[in-house]
This record gives sequence, C-alpha cells and structure tokens, in this order.
Amino acid sequence: MSPVVARQSQQRVLAVDPGLTRCGFAVVDMSAQRTGTFVHVQVSGTRAHEALEHRVLSIMRAAEELMDRFRPDVVAVERVFAQNNAPTVVGTAQATGVVIAAAARGASRSRGTPRPRSRPRSPGTAPRTRNR
Repeated sequence: MSPVVARQSQQRVLAVDPGLTRCGFAVVDMSAQRTGTFVHVQVSGTRAHEALEHRVLSIMRAAEELMDRFRPDVVAVERVFAQNNAPTVVGTAQATGVVIAAAARGASRSRGTPRPRSRPRSPGTAPRTRNR
C-alpha cells in the first residue's frame, strides 16, 4: 500500500526530535478520537567530524524526502530543552531550522515540549502535545 492514501478523518503528522548527531522522525496518522497509528519511523544521523554544512544538508534532505514521501498535514518539531551545554543547544537549533525550512514547503508547523502524563497511554495512542 502506498504511504500516501486518502485520510478523510485523519491527520498525518511528521513528528521530529531534532539533533545534528541523531535526528528522529516519526510519521503518525492521528484520528479524530485522538488515537495514533504509526506509519514510519527513522533516525537520520551525521558524524561530529563532518563539516557543519554537510551535516545540516543531510538532515534537511532527510526531512524533505519524508515530506515528499508521506505528505504530512502537520509537522511537529520538539522544542529545545534548556541545557548548560551550549554546543548541543546550538546544534539542535540548527537541525530544527532546516527541518522547519523543509516543512515550509506545505505542511503546517507546530512546536511543542512533551509533557509527562499522569496515567499510562493505551497501546497505539500517541502522546499529546501543545501547539506553541
């Protein structure tokens, strides 16, 4: 079955956990009942010794390929947590920027910080996030 299918009562989400060394991507179909079905997951990585321009280009290409392949309705990018490690924050911000640039081609975007849940999720459901 093709990854691009008619999704009448669903919203396809490309969720991104940004990073230069490891950038996580997940495609999830969310139903009106707020349950999610995983469609695809991948981690795209780069090596620390690579030139910065090659690293961000690799992340951008991965994001663009997923946008073209799965045609998400929404792209949700995790916000950076405050850290004391400035190089990690900067690298994560750079990865976030190229993912947002790739998403600017058509899907709406949201940024959010995952919130802990007080009760366990049912199997097959995705975590809730707030739009910011």
